[in-house]
Amino acid sequence: MLRHLHIRNYALIEHLDADLGNGLTVITRETGAGKSILLGALGLVLGKRADSKVLFDPERKCVVEARFDLSPYGLEAFFAEHDLDFERESILRREINVSGKSRAFINDTPVKLKVLDALAGRLVHIHSQHETLDLNRSRFQLGVLDALAGHAKLLSAYGEAYAEWTHERDALQQRRVEQEKALAERDYWQFQFDELQAADLDGVDADSWEAELRGLEHAEEVKRGLMETAGLLTGDGMEEAGATQRLAAAASALRGIAKWMPDAEGMLERMSSLRMEAEALAEDLERLERNTDLDPERQEFLESRLDQVNRLLLKHRLQDAGQLRQLRDEFDGKLQAVDAAGGDLADLEKRVAEGEKQVRKLAAELHKGRSGAAPILEQSVQKLLAEVGMPHARLKAELEEAEAPGPTGISRLRFVFASNKGSRFEDLRQVASGGELSRLMLCIKRLVAAKTAMPTLLFDEIDAGVGGEIGKRIGHMLAELGQAHQVLAITHLPQIAAAGRQHLFVYKDHSGDATRSHLRSLEGQDRVEAIAHMLSGDDPGKAALHNATELLAEHGFADGESANGGIGAAGAFTSKKAAQAKKGTAKGSGKGPQKKRGKPQEA
Repeated sequence: MLRHLHIRNYALIEHLDADLGNGLTVITRETGAGKSILLGALGLVLGKRADSKVLFDPERKCVVEARFDLSPYGLEAFFAEHDLDFERESILRREINVSGKSRAFINDTPVKLKVLDALAGRLVHIHSQHETLDLNRSRFQLGVLDALAGHAKLLSAYGEAYAEWTHERDALQQRRVEQEKALAERDYWQFQFDELQAADLDGVDADSWEAELRGLEHAEEVKRGLMETAGLLTGDGMEEAGATQRLAAAASALRGIAKWMPDAEGMLERMSSLRMEAEALAEDLERLERNTDLDPERQEFLESRLDQVNRLLLKHRLQDAGQLRQLRDEFDGKLQAVDAAGGDLADLEKRVAEGEKQVRKLAAELHKGRSGAAPILEQSVQKLLAEVGMPHARLKAELEEAEAPGPTGISRLRFVFASNKGSRFEDLRQVASGGELSRLMLCIKRLVAAKTAMPTLLFDEIDAGVGGEIGKRIGHMLAELGQAHQVLAITHLPQIAAAGRQHLFVYKDHSGDATRSHLRSLEGQDRVEAIAHMLSGDDPGKAALHNATELLAEHGFADGESANGGIGAAGAFTSKKAAQAKKGTAKGSGKGPQKKRGKPQEA
């Protein structure tokens, strides 16, 4: 519900504040006052586009704020979805700076314009010749039938089931895409894994293998060198005596002089040690030579394995066998995941099938209920249309079952309309005028008013082409609708103006350096005079004033007083001032509501 509207620096409005209450609020204007200005300002805070041309003072920014009571609408999920703090009373604000750029806010938090538009669309519906698109939208039409059929719980159950089903269906589709891609790559992964697995990487010790291979590659040289070295020490196979033999001869010669040279004894011991060490060394060399094998098969094996590992390292651009083992395990994991995904896919397909079965079951129940509500809607709307001056107009709900369930069920619905007796049913946009569409919307809203929580309804041009008794009926219907919902109606008909619990008057002030638009609340004799002015034009007489009083009395408003005493401190008449206004105009000397009475709704 719209509680307060604040407008600053918009078009001809310098500063305006309006408090709004429950029920029906009517808005009238003097000639040329420009209802479009008020609608345009409200449109800004509802997410409409704008530029710097709307600025009253081009040197200052424009600000429009609307304070709403959100308690009836269950918007907590919307606020959570957009990461906004929910408050029962929330403020929607729009600012247009001097360059034409705009900013949008919800409770002082900056938001994108589309978020503001989405929220505002749930809070205010404007119905005029240019704002009746809801009537042509399938979701709105189905909502009407659902309200009549009492589908609130069923719709909630369907919405939950449909959301879960579509979520799992999308997940299944994504999983299938991933599985197809994985299967297409599976052969590649398998080839790579098999190649790495065949390399027996767990047993690879490249450093040790390379050292062993170097030994095998030079085994013949090693044996020859060992034999030659041992031969030089032992003299075996040599024409000359070996090192051990020479050391023995040297020891014998040294021993011969030792008896004459005492120091020779120590040298003789050292010479003996050298001979013994040479003999031991020769034995070790001979043993190494015997143990050094020429093994072409082992050499070939090591060359082949090292070539295999090095080729894999080069192919995969890796550094060592450890990285090859890690890559092998990664391919193995991918292959296992592909194999396991087949089972997961089957489980998900089963869940999706069960979800679709439940969705179709609930959708069928919705369709059945809607089929039962369609004739009730047609008959009830036809009766209400007759009350608002369209006795031959008929609305038909063409309902059929679609093949696949959607967000609103399996029903396809189209409203068609015949405005004249004997005429064919046609699309609403082709056969109904703006005024007829507004009245049709009023009838539909009146029909479902008691069954659903509706946003603030603003009717503009609902009185186009009507007057007299029909205008009175429209006024009564608007008042009835206002008993359960907040309704705003911009009108030029006195019969509708008299039905409002609140009466706002738009006028222009030319007294300053620039023309300004103002809005004020009418009560008491001011309201009587305003309605009399609408009845008879300038300078209404006693008859017009009497008729205006009677029109107000039909709705329970004595002497033009509003049902709740105005719309707040700004612009509300005091009882004393109302009495003075009544006394001063009882003779019919006024020319409509005098701007000097009451406080204009501006700062």
